[in-house]
Amino acid sequence: MRYVICIWLLFAGIVAVGQSKKIDSLQNVFKASAKDTTGVNILNKIAKEYYTQFIFDSAGIYLNKALLLAVSLNFIKGQSISLNMLGAINFYKGDYDKAKDFYARSLSIKEEIGDKNGAATLYCNIAGIHLNTGNYTEALKYSIKSLKINIEINNKKGAAASYNIIGETYRFMGNYPEATKQYFLGLKNAEEVNDKARVGGLYNNLGIIFQGQNKFEEALRYYYKGLAINKAEENIRGAAGLYHNIATIYNKTKNYPEALKNFLLALKLNSEVGNKNWMGNNYTGIASVYVADGNTAGAFDNLQKALKIRLEIGDKGGVADAYSSLASLNRGLKNYKGARQDINKSLIVAQEIKSIPILAVVYKEFTSLDSSENRYKEAFEHHKLYILCRDSMVNEDNTKKILQTQMQYDFDKKENVLKLEQAEKNLQAKEENEKKNIIIWSICGILLMVIVFAIFAYRNYLQKQKANIEITHQKNIIEEKQKEILDSINYAKRLQEAILPPLQFVKQYLPETFILYSPKDIVAGDFYWMETIFTPGAGKGEELTFIAAADCTGHGVPGAMVSVICSTALSRAVKEFGLTAPGKILDKTRELVLETFSRSDKDVKDGMDISLISISQSPNSETIILQWSGANNPLWYVKGKEMHIIIANKQSIGKTDNPLPFTTHSLELNKGDSIYLFTDGFADQFGGPKGKKFKYKALQELIMRNTELSIAQQKEHLDLALQKWKGNLEQVDDVCIIGIKF
Repeated sequence: MRYVICIWLLFAGIVAVGQSKKIDSLQNVFKASAKDTTGVNILNKIAKEYYTQFIFDSAGIYLNKALLLAVSLNFIKGQSISLNMLGAINFYKGDYDKAKDFYARSLSIKEEIGDKNGAATLYCNIAGIHLNTGNYTEALKYSIKSLKINIEINNKKGAAASYNIIGETYRFMGNYPEATKQYFLGLKNAEEVNDKARVGGLYNNLGIIFQGQNKFEEALRYYYKGLAINKAEENIRGAAGLYHNIATIYNKTKNYPEALKNFLLALKLNSEVGNKNWMGNNYTGIASVYVADGNTAGAFDNLQKALKIRLEIGDKGGVADAYSSLASLNRGLKNYKGARQDINKSLIVAQEIKSIPILAVVYKEFTSLDSSENRYKEAFEHHKLYILCRDSMVNEDNTKKILQTQMQYDFDKKENVLKLEQAEKNLQAKEENEKKNIIIWSICGILLMVIVFAIFAYRNYLQKQKANIEITHQKNIIEEKQKEILDSINYAKRLQEAILPPLQFVKQYLPETFILYSPKDIVAGDFYWMETIFTPGAGKGEELTFIAAADCTGHGVPGAMVSVICSTALSRAVKEFGLTAPGKILDKTRELVLETFSRSDKDVKDGMDISLISISQSPNSETIILQWSGANNPLWYVKGKEMHIIIANKQSIGKTDNPLPFTTHSLELNKGDSIYLFTDGFADQFGGPKGKKFKYKALQELIMRNTELSIAQQKEHLDLALQKWKGNLEQVDDVCIIGIKF
């Protein structure tokens, strides 16, 4: 079983990667057409990709965006598509009221614009809701409407779906001959248009019919045929249903290990796709195996789970089934009062939905319960009702009708094959005669054409030779220019690396330090900076170490140019102007950067965000004195086992409206405490299962989980987390994080 689950998960992963790329492609196209009808269509396509991956929340977000845009454009066709898919999402979530509302709104539009094919599909969808909620009269009404339209427009694929749901409704009502007839009609239409998914589903439903007639071998034959098709079509939902039905056969034939294995596999697959209705069936099946195995607690637990789901989604047939199973379990434990309460609840619901198969189960349970309590008169009456229901479904006449339907289908299928073979032979003979005539005339024509083509071919050969020489020349020019550009960028990288302090220099003053630095492109807008100075103090003087993580406007070559200007300004503020307070250093840096940009006649608004700290540490002291200031980027520090945050000034180093002096913050740390300086690249990286930003809160939690590790291990954990989160997505910005432990 584990092997099969792994295969499904591997397939889902491969498909998810391909679909992720398709979603990225669609999102890029959407940016160019975000405000027209094409934008609505693209949003609906993106939602469909998420829907096929069972990521219903993301699908819903894009469908609501598409619906709002379609309404603003009065694009009713786009609205209808969005509403139909929203209905499907809520159907699989088990929220049938919402699903019915969305389907009805979509149907209204389809009828308004005369889309008969779409209207037929929606009638079928609405019939499915009524079927799942036990309203069989309405289910038949809507499915028959769907069938009439599909026959009218000669839509055999749609007709197969309509026949299928009509058959399902008759089966739930206990009319097996009519259900079988409808299934085979659906199978005939589905096979004619090679609708493999529908063929697989109909094999499953025919298996259920033969299972109901206690024809277990025939039922298994249909189930395994359906399972093979669903596996080939990679239909997880269909395969899950078939595993459940196969498990039911093994359960009835008392092969409990195989039954439990297949029930659990079905539950696993249904849980992955969020198919609540079938999850209820799976829990009931698992409970029946536990009953046979004497695991009463396990049986109760699974039946309660089944009942909860079925009440939640309004599955009346499932509710009746769950109560009858609970009654049987309580009867076995001699809890006759509880059993009678449960079976009465089951009877009320079964009578409400007029389900003969469920009523048969209910009356049989009443018979057993009455006998257990020595209520033989009531047991006899209930037994008569059970026999009446059972015989209406399983009797010799019904069995004959079902077998006749199957035999007629097989005969018609073989006859059609013979007719097709004869027609194909006649067509082949006709085609061979036509080919002979065509060959004779073609040889004459070809000889003439060869002469003409030879003349043109030689002429084209001379022209292509000339063109190839020119193309080769242009290609060489382009490759040379590309090489020159890459050489220039790589040289710029070496220049930028020259402004970054070497790690051995950093560790000379701050031994327990890591620097996670990952540019988006060859060169970066992010950089880290460090300076040390010796200031006169009381007797011995004082050594100050400055270190910063900075994020300049942009990335790539433009960002790198700005980073050189800003790095130079920081060094001048400390070395040339002798400033030591971080706030004053940032004030002077802003002044120097603006002075540099003011020499241009252009309005340059580039600048940087930065987190800058000065550290004063005595070798003989347990206390470290720090001063810090920041432009938009905060300081995080871990003292003891708690993280503290100092908020930066909400202004950047560059041209700013109403600039204010930067604030210098002072704090004392002890040995063992840590500080973290960073830019926004890590937190803003898109990734994970839903393609969202990593965010600062998650980054804080990640740092706190690893703060007790060595500084090298902390960097390794951060780097691995970034790569895992990013996955196959492109890096969106430069990343720079500095961690220091004292």
